[in-house]
Amino acid sequence: MPDKLFRNEHKFIIDDISAELLKAKISTICIPDSHAGEDGFYDIRSLYFDSADDRFYRENLAGVSNRHKWRIRIYNSSDSRIALEKKSTLKGLKHKDSCMMDRERVMEFIDGEISHREEDAPLLREFVTEAIEENITPRVIVDYRRVPFVYPVGNVRVTVDSVIGASRNFEDFFSKDLNLFRAIPMGTNVLEVKFDEVLPHTIREMINSASNLTPTAFSKYVTCFDAVRFMM
Repeated sequence: MPDKLFRNEHKFIIDDISAELLKAKISTICIPDSHAGEDGFYDIRSLYFDSADDRFYRENLAGVSNRHKWRIRIYNSSDSRIALEKKSTLKGLKHKDSCMMDRERVMEFIDGEISHREEDAPLLREFVTEAIEENITPRVIVDYRRVPFVYPVGNVRVTVDSVIGASRNFEDFFSKDLNLFRAIPMGTNVLEVKFDEVLPHTIREMINSASNLTPTAFSKYVTCFDAVRFMM
């Protein structure tokens, strides 16, 4: 089995005006993302899990070199594609494993009914085993709008995320009317740049030319967990 590919992932905080200017530049050299709608964006919603002692949260805050976290992700509040994802970090590089799930199983997990099934994919079996051993339960829903760009050289993805909201209404995970608490200020966006080995010069120059750009170790999970942790 080939080694897992760990990718570079750089994050920046960027204001609305600078984000719009950067998106205009990036769009001139990137190909459309097949998952984006006619308006060039899609909505992402993730249900994050953590252990009884908040291990994933604490490791993220501490910047532990070798860590991971678990989430279930959907798009545009739809159950047409539901993915269990394990996001791993190794010495600053990132890797994501995923497998498909169905809505019924997600609701079972939300209700605390986490158990093995014979037909489970290996990643799902890994999650269930860890969940049972460490009492892993749902912690926060993270919801945001993503404008994605794809640059084929270097397998580059540039995304601008906005309207980041949080909720602990887990039973409404699939609801289009999920009540969300704003987790970051109005006018704030998160720019993410992901690539395999070397960021192409053209993309690098466009990123460097953006004004009001602040490098960050921003974590949507940590930020949203902090925003709503005392609400239930």
